[in-house]
Amino acid sequence: MKNILFLLSFIPFASYGFQTEVSGSFSSIELDATSSISGYQATINYFYDEIYYDSKPYKEAAFISRESSFRLGLGSVDIDDSVETVSGSSYEISGTKYADDFYLFGGLASSKVDDIEIRTYSISPGVFIDKKSLLFVQYDYIDFLTTGELGNTVSLGIKTVFKKANLQLIASRVQLEDDTDQYNARQNTILFERYLSNTTYLGISYQALKGDVFDLNDVNTAGIHFGGLISRSFNFSMSYTTSEPKFDEKQTGISVSLGYSF
Repeated sequence: MKNILFLLSFIPFASYGFQTEVSGSFSSIELDATSSISGYQATINYFYDEIYYDSKPYKEAAFISRESSFRLGLGSVDIDDSVETVSGSSYEISGTKYADDFYLFGGLASSKVDDIEIRTYSISPGVFIDKKSLLFVQYDYIDFLTTGELGNTVSLGIKTVFKKANLQLIASRVQLEDDTDQYNARQNTILFERYLSNTTYLGISYQALKGDVFDLNDVNTAGIHFGGLISRSFNFSMSYTTSEPKFDEKQTGISVSLGYSF
């Protein structure tokens, strides 16, 4: 591993830029000994102007440069248990706009598995409180189209990019309601990533969910993340997470992706 990191840190990418990135990813979550969720996703991210990363971390080049973008994603999902496998599909459309010290994100995400369809509408305004720190709020409206349930999430977060790292802190309130009941939860998330070089990073994350949403009790999730550039145009990322529901079995997840930028 040390040899790989050493070689990646000296790949010559000076003054190289990109405007479009396409990527493919695979993720899998082991829910228990007999059931799992797995999925594939393909995405394209288009930036309005070319992004250069010769003097900044590749992963945060768009954020530091404040380049507006448009994103489109398509995916598939399989839910497998000891009885049957159920397949479904998903899509997402989102955009990010920077204007001076202001930030705006909006998105639509939809997934359908068997006879259950969920659609999520998101909006997130923010403001830069200094050159590399963004304070933002986000509202997500969740519509369970086939069951009549409704949900929403309100989040307050801050993202700061340092010279050799970045830190994100997010506090959220989650609510779900149907015809007879209402469930509430609180979720706190922390993500810290250390830049091993301008082209590679290593990160850790922790998420704590407390409440009774979607029949879940307290759930703590920890993750480790690694990624970077393989060549001038190819990048990769890998993640491993482990979750510990208070009254359920331990769950583990993996995710890998490969991207191409031009």
